[in-house]
Amino acid sequence: MEVIARSFYKGYNNGKHSQSRGNKMVESANRTRYFLDLEPSLRNRMKAYAALQGKSMREWLTEAIISKMEDEIDVAEGLNALTDTEGTQSLESYLETRKAVNSGNRS
Repeated sequence: MEVIARSFYKGYNNGKHSQSRGNKMVESANRTRYFLDLEPSLRNRMKAYAALQGKSMREWLTEAIISKMEDEIDVAEGLNALTDTEGTQSLESYLETRKAVNSGNRS
């Protein structure tokens, strides 16, 4: 499955997007648009899932992207925490301590 994202902002109203509603132009927040080339089956699944949750595809995709980014940040922070050795001891040191404690309890 190939997903291609293309940023479409160059020359696009200097980053301010307008939407036509009747005869009025409505300015939306300063955003960048991305167009995704998706397989039709994936698009249909996303659209159906979003509809089941009462959301637009844009809302659903935005939430999915945020959730994925938060998960990636959590993983990175967790892996970084594993490298922190302050207040820890080596496995060998721990096993020696346990051996000393256990041999002291048998006496």
